[in-house]
Formats: sequence, structure tokens, C-alpha cells
Amino acid sequence: MRVGESRFVYWGDEIVRLLQDHPHIDLKAGDHGYVWGVYDLDPPLYEADFYRSDGSGIAMMFVPSQVELVGDTEPVRIPQDVLDFWLAYYKSHALKSEGISRSHTAPSPDTE
Repeated sequence: MRVGESRFVYWGDEIVRLLQDHPHIDLKAGDHGYVWGVYDLDPPLYEADFYRSDGSGIAMMFVPSQVELVGDTEPVRIPQDVLDFWLAYYKSHALKSEGISRSHTAPSPDTE
């Protein structure tokens, strides 16, 4: 691997679609999942919560050949409260990794 290249396809916070059925856990090709786990294995392994047509979900590990990335404008079958939770989680995580907390406020110029 060259400098600057990554062996990861997903980083978390992506929506993917299953390409094949998984009858042992009642998931069907086309079911959507929200990627939240990235494991530095060889090859890399990922984990997502996948949602069935009835709205119930289950976590499943996968490799990239089992899914495809869903475009931003495509409607997805993931409950809105789940999307809201993960978006808030990743936003909070991004702020923490940059050293910013939600309660952070800039100092007032007249308090120096």
C-alpha cells in the first residue's frame, strides 16, 4: 500500500444496501444498514445495523463485497429516530476528536 492510501472502504456513518439474502437472520437483498463498526483486521471487517422491511433491525458484520454504498438522494428504509441517533453520535464524536465539546463557548473579548 502506498503512502496516503487506505485499506478501508467504509469509516462509519455510511448507509449500505445488502446485495444478497441472509435467511438465517431474516435479512433480504436490498435491506439497508447503517455502518458503525470498522475493524482493523486482514481483510477489514465492518459492522452495521440492518433494517428489515418491517422496521426491525439487527447488527451484522460484513465484508465490502456483501454490500453497496447507498447514494445520498436515495430513500432508505431505516427508522428516522435511528438515523437521528447515529448522526448525533458521529457529530459528537467528530467534535471530541477535534478537541471541541458541545458546551464549549468562545471567551468574551471583555473578559481578558
